[in-house]
Amino acid sequence: MELLYIWIGDNPIDTLQQEFCFTPEYDIHFDNLNNELFIEKKNIPNIFKTDKILNISGVVGENGTGKTTLLNKLGSISDIKLKSQKSKVKKEFIAVFYDDDFVIFNSTSQEVNVEGEATDCLVKYSSSKIDVNLDQLSKVYLTNSNFSGENYYRKLGKIDYINLSSKTFEILEKEFFTSKGALNDQYGLNNTKFNIMQSIFPNFMDNRFRSLIDIDFLVHVKGLKDKFIGKDISNIQFKIDKIDNFISSDLKDLNYYTKKYHEKDVKEFEKKFIKLPTNINSNNDITSSLIMNLAGELIYCYPNFNEHIGEYYTIDELYEKCKGFIKEYPFTDSKDNKEKAYFQNAIKEIDKIKRKSFEKNGNCYTENIKTFWNFIKNFISNETSFLLKYIHILDEYTSSGERAILNFMSRIYFLSKIKDYFKDKDYKLRKNILLLIDEIDLYLHPTWQQKIITTLINELNECFPDNVFQIVFSTHSPIVLSDMPTQNCIFLKKDHTGIIMKKEVKQTFGCNIFNLYKDAFF
Repeated sequence: MELLYIWIGDNPIDTLQQEFCFTPEYDIHFDNLNNELFIEKKNIPNIFKTDKILNISGVVGENGTGKTTLLNKLGSISDIKLKSQKSKVKKEFIAVFYDDDFVIFNSTSQEVNVEGEATDCLVKYSSSKIDVNLDQLSKVYLTNSNFSGENYYRKLGKIDYINLSSKTFEILEKEFFTSKGALNDQYGLNNTKFNIMQSIFPNFMDNRFRSLIDIDFLVHVKGLKDKFIGKDISNIQFKIDKIDNFISSDLKDLNYYTKKYHEKDVKEFEKKFIKLPTNINSNNDITSSLIMNLAGELIYCYPNFNEHIGEYYTIDELYEKCKGFIKEYPFTDSKDNKEKAYFQNAIKEIDKIKRKSFEKNGNCYTENIKTFWNFIKNFISNETSFLLKYIHILDEYTSSGERAILNFMSRIYFLSKIKDYFKDKDYKLRKNILLLIDEIDLYLHPTWQQKIITTLINELNECFPDNVFQIVFSTHSPIVLSDMPTQNCIFLKKDHTGIIMKKEVKQTFGCNIFNLYKDAFF
């Protein structure tokens, strides 16, 4: 299902009031005075079209010409969103798709007449009623900028739109660690101490989720024929954070009301937990740290835990006390006993760690990235995980440019595996994906800009065997543009009144970079 064209009507919210034709194969134009839509076939082939890639279009222009706005408009082509919007000014557009035949999606209140060669092929049409089925198209927004638009929404379990920005990943991170903590009630209706404790952790994960995505992707590319254009990383460093790094009196990253709600329990926890280290002979290794964290969680959740464990002198003795408590305690959280299952799984994870050795380097541990991933991915696939929130992978392996290309590619790879990370959410992509990339060149070295389109195509072909893509990206880079035929580019420019218009530009494909820079566009 390919988006060929969109007309955006008068909208006082922004100045983007015009039409955009994304396909080189058709000339499409809308006469809004006479409500006539013209569709004519051109004898220009689309060099990007394959079984997996329907089209690639580049949007270029000065700052403020509406490149990001256009991508947002494309992301909003949804019967979900249109039905939920009451403001007419947000609805005025006409979109033309091709899916074996032409499909016209008209959100205006006017009847539109269709003229040209395509009239006989027109099989679906909607006027004021939104009756065109868009349930087979997912929109994916990808950017390295700090843009924060809508995050995601679904329909009937399928992803309708998802924004893979850093802001969205903060939200996904909270969802991921909330689910791994077996939080029975995220909304405070069942405020057991277990639920309260598990609601604290996701606020302090500090890019742990992003690090897991990075490593998953970096291990994946090591098995590919084509070398990753970013940095090749062989080893990673990590440390084990302590529970009192998360649960402490300051609770600095929580809002005022949440702090007040947790304040009493946290102070009680600190008073009891601080007594543990003074009584224990510990090697201060990974296993010891995790056993201390397990004891800390039991102290927080169950007031009688300290009395249960009595005297102990070694970390192994404390561990046995923890296991005995978990076995004997009459958990009453719910009929499916998620609390007990969570702590039983914690014991299994610690036992696996005990059988594993890691090289210590100062306060951190070093491990081969493949070996580390093969070990840690089992905890990701588990329904719950005690361990994951405490593993702090040190992000000292990338520069800002290396981080940008890693973000870009790892998030695309993550999208192909999103179901594996959120099994309880049942995330599913539709077969057709409209991939919207804002500022594809942002932070990228010129060498990477030169390769990014080819790298992107290869990644999509490798990771999405069952999906078909259309790509629309914005850029400021003539280096990226030199891989694009002019007919696959949309050039935006402001005139002296501030109105945005399209500009005709000479051929870009294979063009000398210096000549492209000389264009007023750049």
